[in-house]
Amino acid sequence: MYPIFVLLYFFTKTVVTLFLIKDTTVFIFLYALKIKNSKPFFLK
Repeated sequence: MYPIFVLLYFFTKTVVTLFLIKDTTVFIFLYALKIKNSKPFFLK
């Protein structure tokens, strides 16, 4: 069996990775929305 700190390390790493992916996705979505709202004609 793995020691508890190894499990804790992998758990923390997974959670941090998921939060980073979520934040990056939200940032990209909001950035695209901002570009779409400020320059609607260039994206058509």
